[in-house]
Amino acid sequence: MNNIRRVPTGVPGFDNLIQGGFYPGSLNMISGGPGTGKTIFALQFIYYGAISYGDRGIYISFEQTKEDLIEDARSFNWDFEQLEKLNRAKIIFHSPYDLKKFSDNLIDEIRSFQAKRVVFDSSSVLGLAMGNSYEVRKFLFEMQRVVKKTGVTALLTAEVTESGSIDSSGGGSLSRFGVEEFISDSVTTLHYGGLGGDTDRMIRVLKIRRTKQKRDLIPMHITDDGIIVNFEPEQQEADLSAIGNSEQDFQ
Repeated sequence: MNNIRRVPTGVPGFDNLIQGGFYPGSLNMISGGPGTGKTIFALQFIYYGAISYGDRGIYISFEQTKEDLIEDARSFNWDFEQLEKLNRAKIIFHSPYDLKKFSDNLIDEIRSFQAKRVVFDSSSVLGLAMGNSYEVRKFLFEMQRVVKKTGVTALLTAEVTESGSIDSSGGGSLSRFGVEEFISDSVTTLHYGGLGGDTDRMIRVLKIRRTKQKRDLIPMHITDDGIIVNFEPEQQEADLSAIGNSEQDFQ
């Protein structure tokens, strides 16, 4: 498993939990309640993929508009407008009420843009539009087909109705429809206690295929620079410095 090529996420500290990153051509679920950081994680994955690793990325939103996402990213000094001008990343809003030929058009988009990373945000809003759990499940399997056919590394965000207990031993669904975790190659859950302190936000990798991972709950912080896992000032400085040194290639 150590010989598998990895796709770094751009989230300092996270890749240390999964042997260096996700593997190419995988669909990876990021699940959690409202306000746990799913969209931040996804934007960070696309942004640093472009500026630090040379991977073109497409962010597909079924809920937030492109303008809102650009503003969200700007609060972390992530300039998606500049990346779009450089043809390194793009954000696409796609109405969940109009999904005819979505997968075929997306395959064409991925190939023409030469994208290496894709985000689907989120699976939960699809249910509100479709109103039929069977149709949602069918669409999610179609997204999995797109990922496997094009070889992109993808994130799928999924929302649960609650923020998620730090103690997940009681089980329960990890997503709104209960199918996302089964079609995904990895499942990562984000937790927010709302109490303050170093252990207020936590992250856990519940599964990832072809990988030896740490399954413990790990402290996670949302900083001015985005998400940092296992907050350690010395490691943070080193990780951010390494990312920053790569940015100059795309100015």
